[in-house]
Amino acid sequence: MITPKVIKTLLTQPVVHNTVLPFLRAPGVRVLMYHRIGRLGSEFEGLNIDVFRDHVAWLATRYTPIRPHELADPKHQTRSKRPAVLLTFDDGYTDFYANAYPILREFNVPALVFLPTEAVSDGGTIWPERLQCWINRARAAGAYGALADLFKPQYGDLIIKNRQVLKSMPDDERRVILDTIRTTLDSLGVDTHVERQMMTWSQINSTRPFIEYGAHTHTHPIVARMSPAEFQADMQRNCEHLERGLGERPTTFAWPNGRWEDFSESALETVKSFGFTQIYTTVEGVNRGQFNPDEIRRLPTITPDATSLNALMTRAS
Repeated sequence: MITPKVIKTLLTQPVVHNTVLPFLRAPGVRVLMYHRIGRLGSEFEGLNIDVFRDHVAWLATRYTPIRPHELADPKHQTRSKRPAVLLTFDDGYTDFYANAYPILREFNVPALVFLPTEAVSDGGTIWPERLQCWINRARAAGAYGALADLFKPQYGDLIIKNRQVLKSMPDDERRVILDTIRTTLDSLGVDTHVERQMMTWSQINSTRPFIEYGAHTHTHPIVARMSPAEFQADMQRNCEHLERGLGERPTTFAWPNGRWEDFSESALETVKSFGFTQIYTTVEGVNRGQFNPDEIRRLPTITPDATSLNALMTRAS
């Protein structure tokens, strides 16, 4: 009996990869999306560093890693034994510098990293991670019940169980709730301080120009939950911090969360007005033919091994 595992392994064999897969794969560029790269047991979850090494080693030998400016090159839109792939990382965590960057250097695979500048400049981490950290600490300290009771009359229990609930709220309401959670836990004696999780500007610049950097808003909001004026102000701060930290304004941008419902046409025009010419989403797919640089698609990478990643990239359309 041929199992899915056997099929995945068969697809990685050189003779199959070089003769059959070019006809099975949709032509075009695959853009991979990574976040954290770490070890099991870390406070913040991410792709295991050993799995990431397998990914990069596989991509370096079976695909053609490219840089952002090569995305629209017509030669990458044809069927090939070594199709083009672009690696991207959201958020700029310190584990990129400590764990991912050395592996990328070892295999000579460039990458693009998107920076939410509030967390990079001020330390700590982006708000979804702060929330998860606070909830974990509240549970460990036996304070979760008191915290949940605070929000039940207005929001029910889901408000702190599911980050998607907060992501669906207006941005100013989300901020108020997060401030309330923090001050409540402080009053209950729960430590809400989160150590720096992001790269420093010095670390970022030490990886350039091998690694390229793009914008990811200032405060990592869900853009569709902001007013046009709020988003304009957030992008202005994002660009100011990028210019100070990098010495220039990049031309690549990625939406936080990045699904169709997380941004709008007016928000897209705002981003483009700041000079960004490549706009990355989290919508899955291959960037093929006359693809739209305003809607660059990416593929998730939470796969257990390189064979599963290869199968994902083969199926993508």
